[in-house]
Amino acid sequence: MASIYTYRNILHMNVRIDGKQYRKSTGLVDTKENKQKVQFEIMPGFITQLKEPTSNTKLKYYIDKFLEDKKHLSKEILTIGNKHTIEKLSNNQRM
Repeated sequence: MASIYTYRNILHMNVRIDGKQYRKSTGLVDTKENKQKVQFEIMPGFITQLKEPTSNTKLKYYIDKFLEDKKHLSKEILTIGNKHTIEKLSNNQRM
């Protein structure tokens, strides 16, 4: 469900996806033209962006899958260490 609302004369978007609520300011003043722009141009892009997983989400999925598949081959402490190392490396790449 998506809606547009005004707060302090600025248009904002409110979207609920899978039980989570996302709000975002458009930075546009509340006018009839801007409401139409938000409804037909900005909001569909915002919703698409929320529904599509980011590359970091995809990477995390495959890392977790890999570690789960290899879990039976090593001791638990090694699996935890590997996961910690991978998370540390992926955090450094974002900077």
